[in-house]
Amino acid sequence: MAEQGEIYWAELDPAQGHEQRGRRPVLVLSRNEINRLPLTLLIMVGTGAERVPELFATDILVTVEESGLPKDTVFLGLQIRSVDAGRLGDRMGRLPLTRMPEVWQRVRYVMGDDRRP
Repeated sequence: MAEQGEIYWAELDPAQGHEQRGRRPVLVLSRNEINRLPLTLLIMVGTGAERVPELFATDILVTVEESGLPKDTVFLGLQIRSVDAGRLGDRMGRLPLTRMPEVWQRVRYVMGDDRRP
């Protein structure tokens, strides 16, 4: 069972338009009670930090040292989606619990809370 704050590889194809596609790191956002079902999981999609020239207020940079990821990764707050648990592949690491408040701050901002992170 995936747990909130864990990072997995996920296969996101097929995708449309501006959605991130292909094999990507994803951060599990949904609470563990939901993840136990498992129907769908709420995730935030990541991309390599080298591909992000500028961080937006909705993004969160996660380093190799703190996460267990193979490279620094930016999780994109505008790429939050619900996915079937079957899309998850190998567990890659975990975001430190001390960083989760930053994630929630970005999610709230995306959802309409006007306070900038």
